[in-house]
Amino acid sequence: MSDAIARSFFLVIAGSILATLPLATSAQQATAGASAISADFPYESRYVEVLGSRMHYVDEGEGEPILFLHGNPTSSYLWRNVIPFVSDGYRAIAVDLIGMGKSDKPDLAYTYQDHKRYLDAFIEALDLSDVTLVIHDWGSVLGFNYAMDHEDNVVGIAFMEAIVPPAFPRAQPMGGPLGRYRTADGEELVLEQNQFVEVILPGSVVRGLTEEEMEYYRAPYPTPESRLPTLQWPRELPAAGEPTRNVEVLNRIGEWMRETDIPMLHFWARPGALNNESFADAMIERIHNIQTSFVGSGRHYIQEDQPEAIGRTLADWRRRIDQVASPGITNGQGEIAGEVTTTSVILQSRLTRGSALVRGDLAGARGTARFELATTMGFADSFESEWLPATPDNDFIVKTKIDGLNPATRYYYRVIFGPDQERVRAGPTRTFETLDGAEVASEVSFVAVTGMRYNAFQNQYQGPDK
Repeated sequence: MSDAIARSFFLVIAGSILATLPLATSAQQATAGASAISADFPYESRYVEVLGSRMHYVDEGEGEPILFLHGNPTSSYLWRNVIPFVSDGYRAIAVDLIGMGKSDKPDLAYTYQDHKRYLDAFIEALDLSDVTLVIHDWGSVLGFNYAMDHEDNVVGIAFMEAIVPPAFPRAQPMGGPLGRYRTADGEELVLEQNQFVEVILPGSVVRGLTEEEMEYYRAPYPTPESRLPTLQWPRELPAAGEPTRNVEVLNRIGEWMRETDIPMLHFWARPGALNNESFADAMIERIHNIQTSFVGSGRHYIQEDQPEAIGRTLADWRRRIDQVASPGITNGQGEIAGEVTTTSVILQSRLTRGSALVRGDLAGARGTARFELATTMGFADSFESEWLPATPDNDFIVKTKIDGLNPATRYYYRVIFGPDQERVRAGPTRTFETLDGAEVASEVSFVAVTGMRYNAFQNQYQGPDK
């Protein structure tokens, strides 16, 4: 009975090709990526209070954060064999979504929107910046949604077996076990029989799962009441127009994926489930800044079958993002020379990422910049300002006052910018002229312009000095 349910699940997700595959034999379990596969979870448990509840996570290594997001019915345990490949050079953080893993189980409906609130608050509580997202299943929706809303704070996105277009939303009603889970039968099948853990999960791993691994996955769900998140997740899948709130989320994500300049990496396995080879081809056609990586044999929980292939490729891809000079950083809103006097000027620019508008404005980019000035276009006699940080706190604006200039003199300037002081490039050359001294009578003309962050100032900012 269990095998039949698992096979029906795959028919719903990926088509009839999956129904022809047998469940894992003991030989397959012994040989499929055995060198990197372990049941051990040797990481210290950490907790942070989020919206009145504790969320569990593991935190290994140092450097820019790589945040791992799981789906249904798993936890941070899913990433245990991938984490070692990135924790040498980065800070690897794997969180248990609220109500799952070792995180608290507050009295919630466990809708997608509930999970989103808690995850966004978790990232804020840990004060994570320049995040790389590694996402799977429902964690993919949460991750893409976060990146869409916080594009300034995301460096890259690696995803696998994702719930995104064209896999979802679906025009037709959900069939098979997932369809039954959306009916009154779901309470018996998921809450009482724990089918997502006992049937769907092991049936979605080519090598199968050992009893020790199954015990880790069973531990968060000892009672019918504790299994509510695993029942609500299939009821959140957007199909036949319902639930409308999630249809809208997935459609927005699909549009955003086509527009964003954030680097992406897509892992896929054969035969796959949500993301098969045809899906990988669709990603290449739809997304301009994506790489795809075939990892080998796998169904839905490919981290359990191919952790080494995923981990090594992920680490290499992330390092290459670091190695690209000025990765994606521009000063797309130009420069301003303002408040010019006889001996001083205020210079300003803003570091941005890409050309796509996010809520009507260019996305900001973290980095550093300084201004170079000279009295010749060739900058032979140039001098420079101090380095200026571009951060969310200053809306990625770099601004400084330059003193000690000569009166009635034309100056040329440009902004030197990049992700750090070692990887920089120069913007275009601009010019301004200082005013004549007080002893000189001359005609002066000027233009008042508002341009920098115009949309944010005009439509969002409500400060008293507006």
